[in-house]
Amino acid sequence: MAKLRIAHIIAEVPWPPDKGGKISFLNHLTELSGNPRVTTSLVLLDADGDRARYADHFRGMGIDTAVFDRSLPHVKEGFVAGLRGFLSFIGSTKPRICRLRRNRAAIEHVRSLMSEGLDAIVYEHISGWELVPPEAAGRIPVVCLTQNVETRVALDQFRFQHCASPLKIFFLGEYLKTLLYEKRMMKRITALISISENDAEWYSAAYPRARVITTDEQIPERSRCWQGSASGKRLLFIGSHRYFPNLDALRWLSGSLMPALRRLDDGISLSVCGLSEEEAAAFGLTCDGIDYLGFLPEEELAGLHCECDLYVCPIRLGSGIKMKILDALSYGMPVTAVSQSLAGIQVEGPAANLDFGDPAGSARRVATLLSDRAALREMSAVTLRSLEEYRRNRRRFDEAVLEAAGFGG
Repeated sequence: MAKLRIAHIIAEVPWPPDKGGKISFLNHLTELSGNPRVTTSLVLLDADGDRARYADHFRGMGIDTAVFDRSLPHVKEGFVAGLRGFLSFIGSTKPRICRLRRNRAAIEHVRSLMSEGLDAIVYEHISGWELVPPEAAGRIPVVCLTQNVETRVALDQFRFQHCASPLKIFFLGEYLKTLLYEKRMMKRITALISISENDAEWYSAAYPRARVITTDEQIPERSRCWQGSASGKRLLFIGSHRYFPNLDALRWLSGSLMPALRRLDDGISLSVCGLSEEEAAAFGLTCDGIDYLGFLPEEELAGLHCECDLYVCPIRLGSGIKMKILDALSYGMPVTAVSQSLAGIQVEGPAANLDFGDPAGSARRVATLLSDRAALREMSAVTLRSLEEYRRNRRRFDEAVLEAAGFGG
């Protein structure tokens, strides 16, 4: 039987996999390209502006790979780049995250793949729609994979801005453009795949005629397992301030939770990976008991997951699956979080003990957990048992793509 030819469009170069989104992209392309029924043509867009050289990593995996540049420069590149971004915002009905990924050469490349007998197109993130030739929809199956509900993310980003900030108007415009863009896209695609059951339910309610399928993210198997610290008082959070849901969480951790915890027990400490002490000071995030460690290599992150006592995740904004929680769970690490952070998580063990509106109560619950070693060990044991079941029953990405495209799972 001839293999199915599928173009896999990813609007980033997911190597090295140093962020949650890139880890997800890498897992998906590895799974789809490894399916014995499929031959994959990988189409990447270098949204970061400095990763095209890493495309050889995927060619080394035996995957036909083409990489293209983003159409707009980063606004941080200077005044001209900022001016181009502003004019693009004024003159386009598309959200910026989609505008910058438009690339005519990439579209022509996908068009040439279609002329050679392409069976389907799957693209990751709604911005990948920018690299799909308009005539593809209706001719072959076109499937979108979403890590988030981007309309909800854009609305959260608008709400996140201070009332007096001029960015409030910009993000209101981005929200409205994202809403319009998503509605137009949903009318044309064959199906949508979501990595979160919660997001899938949202899409099904918002677009009743859409075909929505759910896939489950891979959770890696680890050679090391959580043990905790000798003191029993070490917390861990991983996240860069450059992503606004993380910054919102960091402000609460440094301004509310940790001061309340330290009043209960000044021996409790929090290790934060993803920003340095200098960056934390620049954003007003310094607090007694918090150590900002910057970006760490994988080996050191593994050590922290095994040696800290409790992972805290107060991320209330955005949607999708929190990859940082899946990473912590992969070590059997106890996790406490706000309920929003646990949305879509299919593994048992984490506790929704954090509440933005009640930092004092959150601190008491965290302190109680830290003082009960048996409870932490039970959380870890429940997590490890649940992981075994999750891996047995996981809905694989490659099977979801084949089902969404009409080729069976």
